[in-house]
Amino acid sequence: MRKLLLTLFAIFLTVNAFALTLTYKRLGSSTVLSASNSTIYTVPASTTAEVKICWITNTTTSDVTIELWHVASGGSASDTNKLMDGVTIPASDFKKIQADWQMATGDTIQAKGSTNIATSIQLYGVESAS
Repeated sequence: MRKLLLTLFAIFLTVNAFALTLTYKRLGSSTVLSASNSTIYTVPASTTAEVKICWITNTTTSDVTIELWHVASGGSASDTNKLMDGVTIPASDFKKIQADWQMATGDTIQAKGSTNIATSIQLYGVESAS
């Protein structure tokens, strides 16, 4: 009986190890931010996502100010879901954010800049079927 239980447990672990295989990838990107909200990433249907890294690169010769939101499906950007509020990125510099943003189907990451600016935002993480 003990051998049978150990075998079943080993099968369970093997099946779950395969089921939990996730691929790390670029989830979304934008090369120009405007003074109004832009959607950088939307979680696809029947999917959950986790943003792990957010790179923001200022490719201009002037400082820029960035705002960033995690908006639930069907919602809108507001102070209650703001991730970054008026963060300044110096000219020709970048900011790397170590994130752990859990996202459900239809959720979005939105951003806007102080003006129409050449600022690159890259989101990296994982998606999995939900």
